[in-house]
Amino acid sequence: LAEEVIGQDAESLVEAAKTRMQQVRSKQFILNMSIVLEAIDMVLADSIVPVMRWRMELMPPGAVLYKQKEPNLLTMNIPNGTLEIQCLNASSGVWEPFVERFHLGMEVERKITGE
Repeated sequence: LAEEVIGQDAESLVEAAKTRMQQVRSKQFILNMSIVLEAIDMVLADSIVPVMRWRMELMPPGAVLYKQKEPNLLTMNIPNGTLEIQCLNASSGVWEPFVERFHLGMEVERKITGE
């Protein structure tokens, strides 16, 4: 089919395209991204009235995402953060701790071997 469309030189063009594709695929790709958010607030409501609120703070350097092609590696790291959960006391109208504020850290790593 390639010879009919391009001519007799089709095989060399196809081989050149295959070679170029392998060169592009073999190049190293590295991504290192840091996401710094002062705080993430989430409020859960029952109809209209708020019932529970969550607050997560990420201290610098925040959430760090690292992706590398060779070897295939993906990591997500939150070295220093805090989490606090509060519930609304309907009778007094005051937010009360459901989970006291605590510090947390997390690191997730994914390695893929083979194809």
